[in-house]
Amino acid sequence: MESLLRGSDSYLRLLSAKLGLVAAVIILLALGITAHAIQTKPLTFTTSEPEAPLGGGMMWAETEEEYQQKLAERVAKNAAFVPIKHKPKDLSPAARFGVNFAFEGRRLSWILDGDEQHGYVLYVDLNANGDVRDDPPQRFEQQNGRYSCLFRATAHDVDKDPQQTYPLLLKLEIANMIPSGQTQPRPGIFYHEHTVRRGVIRAGNRDVAFSVSGVRGIYDWGSSKVYFDLNGDGKLDEGLDSIERYFVPDRYVNIGETSYEFMVDRYGRNLTLKPLAEKLPPRPTFLPGSLPPDFTFTGMDGKAHKLSDYRGKVVLLDFWGIWCGPCVAALPKLLEAYEKYQARGFEIVAVDANDTAEKLQEFVTQKKLPWLQAREEDSGPIHRLYRVVAWPSYFLVGKDGKIVVSGAGRVDFNRELEKLLSTAEK
Repeated sequence: MESLLRGSDSYLRLLSAKLGLVAAVIILLALGITAHAIQTKPLTFTTSEPEAPLGGGMMWAETEEEYQQKLAERVAKNAAFVPIKHKPKDLSPAARFGVNFAFEGRRLSWILDGDEQHGYVLYVDLNANGDVRDDPPQRFEQQNGRYSCLFRATAHDVDKDPQQTYPLLLKLEIANMIPSGQTQPRPGIFYHEHTVRRGVIRAGNRDVAFSVSGVRGIYDWGSSKVYFDLNGDGKLDEGLDSIERYFVPDRYVNIGETSYEFMVDRYGRNLTLKPLAEKLPPRPTFLPGSLPPDFTFTGMDGKAHKLSDYRGKVVLLDFWGIWCGPCVAALPKLLEAYEKYQARGFEIVAVDANDTAEKLQEFVTQKKLPWLQAREEDSGPIHRLYRVVAWPSYFLVGKDGKIVVSGAGRVDFNRELEKLLSTAEK
């Protein structure tokens, strides 16, 4: 009996030890799962109020007579256009009328009254009832020699949720500019519509400043940008070729040793980071000497092509559009360079933005452009891959497949090409 009890006791101790080991494993697994859950839990960071907007376009002003003469044509052409039916009685002879004030999916009319001596007041038919008398007037103040005002309104999100409202902030300036195709300046209002909201995120063991940019109060467009202070210098590098600039569709950013998926609130109120299980590759820098990202595209010849197919040649990537004045103005120089250097190993790959296939084909045929053409929207995959937000943008790639020159605006192609091709031929 005693032997049997001793055996049972040993068995119980062994069983207890095994159960303890199992319990320990379960606890460790649970802790691991909890730690992983904590590690991958999304973090949301709020942003500041929108800053005074920058960048935009022009709304041209015209006399009341000109406005009335074009009314029928405008109504017939655009169902969203709302004409003015009732105006203030005390308008001065200097009053000018305008159209295309974009608000909640409509094209609203407006009246600008005043002059440089007495100042200006703006009436916008915000409630789209054709009567500007029941809309609050916007008064301009003179600052740094120019009349401007901050235009604030509450807008409904007609594209996603008509019940949802968000703040709209525009900066309006009185301006005289020369319209495209004309020689004389015309009065009007220049509108700044790009707003910025700022914040600070806590990623790992460091604080990182960030900003989100939007257009007319919306921050999740394909061309909306997010900037992260990745080098920790306390400021955001907001240049066109900045490695701290991300587009909303880019989706992830590397901070330290961790990759984060980022999501921007549609109205810019916050930024959310979700840690990813594995670190993703760094983005290309586009600095001289770096390798450009490869991509596949379908040319106007209907065939599939890859950038890497041109390894061994000097290649110019030209992001352009027929609608872009500087792009079209640069074509004679491009033609000159192509005719001079193509036989020596120079090629151009042009990526058109926003033109229809028919319009692009007609233009290319008319101008006799001999190089390969691709086409997509300005928020298309190739534009996003190369972070293009200005046109024209050029990327000159050497025979070794590395970037020589990149950036927006003018490039002295003849000088660069002569240097590249002469070096390669030695």
